[in-house]
This record gives sequence, C-alpha cells and structure tokens, in this order.
Amino acid sequence: MAPRPWPPAFPAPRLPGAPSTTVVSRVGRWAVLAEVRGEVDLLSAPATRTALRAALDSPDLLVLVVDLSKVDFLAAAGLTVLVELRDLARVRAVDLRLVATTRAVLRPLEVTGLRDTFRLHVDTSGPLAPHVVTSP
Repeated sequence: MAPRPWPPAFPAPRLPGAPSTTVVSRVGRWAVLAEVRGEVDLLSAPATRTALRAALDSPDLLVLVVDLSKVDFLAAAGLTVLVELRDLARVRAVDLRLVATTRAVLRPLEVTGLRDTFRLHVDTSGPLAPHVVTSP
C-alpha cells in the first residue's frame, strides 16, 4: 500500500477570511459615508445590514455613499443587504451611491443584473464633493 500524500489531495474547505466591518461617518450636513471592508457573507451580512440601516437613519440625510472598494468577497447575502438598502433609501428619498472598483464586488452585481439598478462610482470624491464642507 502506497503512503497517502500529506496534505490531502482534495481542496481544503474555505476558511473564513476577515469578517466585514462598516465604519460610518458624517461628511457634511446632508451626506454620510459608510465604508465596508472585508467579506460580506452569510455570517457578516447581519452586522453590515445593521450598520448600513443605522447610517440610513441619520437625521437630515440626502446622500448615502457606501464605499465597497475594500470588500474582498460579496456573497448573495451581501447582495440582499444592498438591495434592501436601495429599496429603503428610495422610500426615504435618499440618494444611494455605491463606490465599487474591485471584481469581487462588480462581478456579482453584473451576473445578477443588479449593476444597472445602483449608481456606481470609482471613488468617493464624485458623489461627496458637493457635500464636503471646506474651511475658508
């Protein structure tokens, strides 16, 4: 009997990567920036949903920019969070903008046909520029 190769020849199960974190900050009187980082999957989607809904609940909000440029993995659960956020923002008359530059985010949006339902940007400067307060 031949010895078994070590490590085993079959692929190892995917280990969970960095869980997602969401940092929310006020950018002006009417704008909020939510920066999502890491993996947005079945385990981390509830926390991401809670943070993004809290951002949407900000008083006097006109524009919510969700920066997904540091997201490494976007699962179906993450897409569901974005669709729910889009629909809730529409009901509240809040302009929702997504910053998406990586294949990890753009590809799921394209495959599901959701890319055309969001306003996408390559960086935060475009959608936030009118709302940034500059000192004289």
